[in-house]
Amino acid sequence: MLQLFVTTFITIRFLDVIDVLLVAILLYEVYKLIKGTAAINIFLGVIAFILLGVFLPSWWNDVPFYPTSPPVITHLTQMLPNDCAFRFIDCGCGFGSVLFQLAKKFPRGTFIGVEVSPILAFYGLLRSLLVPNVSIKWTNLWQEPLSNYNYIYAFLSPEVSEQLAIKIADELATNSSAIINSFKLPDSVSSSLSLNQVKVSNDTTLYIYRCL
Repeated sequence: MLQLFVTTFITIRFLDVIDVLLVAILLYEVYKLIKGTAAINIFLGVIAFILLGVFLPSWWNDVPFYPTSPPVITHLTQMLPNDCAFRFIDCGCGFGSVLFQLAKKFPRGTFIGVEVSPILAFYGLLRSLLVPNVSIKWTNLWQEPLSNYNYIYAFLSPEVSEQLAIKIADELATNSSAIINSFKLPDSVSSSLSLNQVKVSNDTTLYIYRCL
């Protein structure tokens, strides 16, 4: 796949740019079609509702929307077992891309996503109706117990790293793993956990925590 450039968190590909341009053109054509009619107010209202529903809950919780890159998903597939059942949670699953891609490769796994944005959670919930081993919950991560999961994945932000470290240190089960994308947990809080680091790219490291 042709790769244009890599930001700190996201790999931008040629097809991604084409997708954005096509959506922008489509929205502009719809806007021209209904400009000057009563429908323009409905159109702008729907766009505003979607944008607010996607981004505002994330900013309120100090966790901007960071989609997981394909190389990270590839590394996750190398960490999960093929020969046994397990439970995997994505803490802030967004559209559920990580969950749905992993669910295809690991039919014996159970994949759960928690998402605070109602629009993203609803979208993921609709997709999960066709994938029996994926479940999406519209809830706050901090209200979800983590002790029932074998693998905990999180791509959040530095602003919540200390709170996340406390939660993982308190709730991570024996023989379970917490996989943190890019943002290392504070050593002062995670000292009760062992740490292994996996370099995915120059800008991305996975921090894998287990109970000592």
